[in-house]
Amino acid sequence: MKKRLLLLLFLLLPVWCGGATYYVSQSATNGYQIGADTNAGTSKDAPFLTVGKAVATATTAGDSIVLNDGDYLSTDGANGATCITIIKPISVTGETYRGATITTTSTDYSIYINPSASGIYTIGQININSDNKGLSGIRFVDTAHSNTLVIAGTTVINPTTYGVRMSEPNMDLSISDMAIQANNILAGGAGVYHTTLAAGDINIDGLELDMTINAASYAMGVQLKSTTGTGSDLNIAGVTGSIEATDGSGQVYGIAVSGFPTGTIEDSDLTVISTSTINDTYGIYYYTSGTIYADNGVIRNNRIIMDAITGTAILSGISGATNYVNGTWIHHNEVYCTNTDPTKTPHGIAFSYGTGGIIEKNYIVGFNPPVILSRADNTSVVSYNIAYGSYGMYGLYAKASTGGAFYNNTTYTNGTGLSVAGSDGASTSPSTGII
Repeated sequence: MKKRLLLLLFLLLPVWCGGATYYVSQSATNGYQIGADTNAGTSKDAPFLTVGKAVATATTAGDSIVLNDGDYLSTDGANGATCITIIKPISVTGETYRGATITTTSTDYSIYINPSASGIYTIGQININSDNKGLSGIRFVDTAHSNTLVIAGTTVINPTTYGVRMSEPNMDLSISDMAIQANNILAGGAGVYHTTLAAGDINIDGLELDMTINAASYAMGVQLKSTTGTGSDLNIAGVTGSIEATDGSGQVYGIAVSGFPTGTIEDSDLTVISTSTINDTYGIYYYTSGTIYADNGVIRNNRIIMDAITGTAILSGISGATNYVNGTWIHHNEVYCTNTDPTKTPHGIAFSYGTGGIIEKNYIVGFNPPVILSRADNTSVVSYNIAYGSYGMYGLYAKASTGGAFYNNTTYTNGTGLSVAGSDGASTSPSTGII
């Protein structure tokens, strides 16, 4: 219901903005006539033929472009570029839900947004086919303005590196009901990518991933980074699908976010797959950014299915004695390891190098060990978890921590229920509930 409401609000946005509406059509369907670039483009009876002509005409903030069903090329007729180039805060939407497809003719981008003015830039209910040519389906680049990018009801198909890539330091991002399908992501690629955010809110509510990496490197479903640790809010919900590394050394991250002062990752259902024996794989990774701490994270109500040899299904933290995460609350998640080799299983849920971490009421199956506190302080708590460990290790594990409380957990393992080796003052009171 929430996603439908967001999509409805998005579709009404051009009406509220009050700009001109331009129509594009290649066929006599949905009440349209076949377009021509000599038309005025302001009605379905006299639409433009090409997207490039519409973009060149929609030069006022709040203008809208509506695409009739059909297949369009990304050639921008306005300036001869091989991608749709947008410089004004306008919207580009489909007449029907994903009935219009823009196919790239560029090895760079399908839609390139390079703002010359602040405002709201909107892409909605269309397909963007990068055709295993274009680096990015949508590229948003700016350093001089503060903008909002809205993506709703849109599919990006087969980019070589990024589904959506942004590099504006001051911006808000809203994604809803989006899909990214990529069968050959190159090294370092991501579905949604922004690692230079200084200030702005990130909201993702509905993102379906179907991604494969064929390179000896890493790929991420979502990679977001705050460079300041202030002025940014993060909310991610409803990320679903799978990311698979088919190369023997490929590394997979489902959702990786760092440096945010607050952040929520919830209601997601991800499968991450890798056969790498040298690079870790992660389902959800909430970590610090250099010297920027990651604070007050909430990771809840997610399901992670992991087929990997090494890594962690859900990790809050980072390996570094001065880079702390503070106050992450990890609760009501389900994580499953489907790797059947008990000698090569990753970790379940871990809180590392941090203060005040809470791991509670999670269901963990098949990991080795299921739960870890690593170098955590005495305010960290592990409680009310149900953990089925793989063979020969621990159910719960505290490593080099200055305390931490374990109580009312239930573990099933043929190894040690709880190990606090190397930890100072780890508490098991009132009860660990070990079986």
